[in-house]
Amino acid sequence: MRLNRLALIALFAALNFAPIQAQSWHVANTFHPGGEGGWDYVTVDAPNHRLFVTRATHTQAIDIRTGKLLADIPG
Repeated sequence: MRLNRLALIALFAALNFAPIQAQSWHVANTFHPGGEGGWDYVTVDAPNHRLFVTRATHTQAIDIRTGKLLADIPG
């Protein structure tokens, strides 16, 4: 029983330290929405093709297919 537990612990440890396959990342598009201030965070609404960029005093909504600024939300 004790040997089985040790074997399971060793198996889980080996799985946790297995090398992770490298992902292939590339730049798909670049947007220049303009406006004042730097940006803080971005989030993507993939089903609706929107990119939300938070700025110092406002949030911009950008269409990720065209790069068009859809809205500039104050606050």
